[in-house]
Amino acid sequence: MTKNPLPEITRMKSEIKMITYKDLAKALRITELRARRLLKSKSLRKTSYGEFEYLVFRRDIGPYPEGTAVIFHDKTSPLVVPGYPSIARILLLSKAVPQHFRDQVVIEEKLNGYNVRIVKFAGKLLAITRGGYICPYTTHRLEKIFSEKRIDDLEDYVVFGEVVGTENPYTRYEYPECKDFCFFVIDVMKGGSFLSADSKREFCSDTGLECVREIDRVDKGEIEKIREIVNSMEKEKREGIVLKDPFNRVPPLKYTTTHTNIGDIAEGMKYMFDEGRTYIFPRILREALKSFEEGADGEELEKKMKKLGEALLAEPISSIKKVSLGGAITEEFTLRFYSESVIDEFLSFMQKQGIILNIKNMERENGEIIMWFMKPKRTNLELRNILNSGLSPLD
Repeated sequence: MTKNPLPEITRMKSEIKMITYKDLAKALRITELRARRLLKSKSLRKTSYGEFEYLVFRRDIGPYPEGTAVIFHDKTSPLVVPGYPSIARILLLSKAVPQHFRDQVVIEEKLNGYNVRIVKFAGKLLAITRGGYICPYTTHRLEKIFSEKRIDDLEDYVVFGEVVGTENPYTRYEYPECKDFCFFVIDVMKGGSFLSADSKREFCSDTGLECVREIDRVDKGEIEKIREIVNSMEKEKREGIVLKDPFNRVPPLKYTTTHTNIGDIAEGMKYMFDEGRTYIFPRILREALKSFEEGADGEELEKKMKKLGEALLAEPISSIKKVSLGGAITEEFTLRFYSESVIDEFLSFMQKQGIILNIKNMERENGEIIMWFMKPKRTNLELRNILNSGLSPLD
């Protein structure tokens, strides 16, 4: 491994041409008046990636969920990539599962990563984040993964998946089976409809893509069996499960483990002024109802309360001490690139999102570029102000 100077970042300015209301009306099959109003509203954001211009839906609009992207290219008709539907969360298994599902339930693993949609448009593979943005880095890494698979044609497909591992700019969690960057298929849409559970697995088998793990199939009344699966996931320190109808007759539901509920609180409280407040209440609510349904008491409940107390206090105290000693609260991560041009695209993309990244170091290894980044956190500034003034920024 050899060290090299950092590549020169040119911060190219992408020029966004005017997407007309007629273009949008045609893409969404709506009236031109409705399209004109949408383009003038704050519900859509115009942006670009390479030779593509696209619109991002910042909220649900008609049948199109938040995160939907409408992508335009000179040589072909616009492509509408629907947002991934939000999955409702289970708080009480014994109530939600029998009432929601019709008969059989497919239980899949819920992975701790970030959701992306993969499409092929105008001859190029594109990776779209849950928010509806084409991420240059994710696209770059997935191009390599997909090029090594048995995929002939994706033109009519939207592949929904989860990126996991440590080499990404969003959510980093190391799995025994994936330490750097991996992609697992969670759903596949063809011609606007989701494939059944069996058809999805057949698609993955045919293409060579990794499919999210199917743990079991149970009857909707087998709550104890589902609970046993959750307990097994708990021991393995996995995130949780997603429950699906095998034929997509009803929407899926999700359920997380205590390890995830309390672990997320600890992670959020590390950056208390960035994520802390939004992390705490929903996860305490999940764990309170989970403990109630399980009948947790005595020593078992005390262990949970101890873990919760540590999550709420240990990480923020550590952050406060660090700042008081002159340190900085930052988020650090490593990314791997195969081209310097993608580095520029990625940094420009993050800049558009209002995210500041500092390059800590760079090394080259076997033709690859490995870069270490630091992302400053608002928590750092807030804690310094508190330590200097003794006053709270909160009521």
